[in-house]
Amino acid sequence: MRGVVSIFLISILLCLSAVVSAQDDEFVGGLLGPGTESPGGNIGMSNPAADYCSNQGYDYSGGSCVFPDGSSCDAWAFYRGECKYEPKPKPAPEPTPEPEPEPIVGPGTQTPDNGGSVIGMPNPAAVYCSNKGY
Repeated sequence: MRGVVSIFLISILLCLSAVVSAQDDEFVGGLLGPGTESPGGNIGMSNPAADYCSNQGYDYSGGSCVFPDGSSCDAWAFYRGECKYEPKPKPAPEPTPEPEPEPIVGPGTQTPDNGGSVIGMPNPAAVYCSNKGY
């Protein structure tokens, strides 16, 4: 009788331990096969490639990163660094011609009345001082 009770208690303990461990296990198989995750296991987790594309300032559409010039690249390839967006340089604007400087007109810069030669002209500062009486 003692042996029957021992076997009965051991079988109850095994059943209880199986029930408790089954509640702690994650989904391991089912219709998808052993070792696969449940279909809803990643709900709420966003696509890292799409996030990377958006964080870089580009548009994510249909699995591709769309760049400002209209070109696109596969989002995962962009995420892995296999393709890069290199904006085309804008052509440099043509330089505007600088205006011709106007001649400076002031004391000593006027052309003399004697045909353009400055030799023999009095110093304008000396003329000014003598006119003021210094």
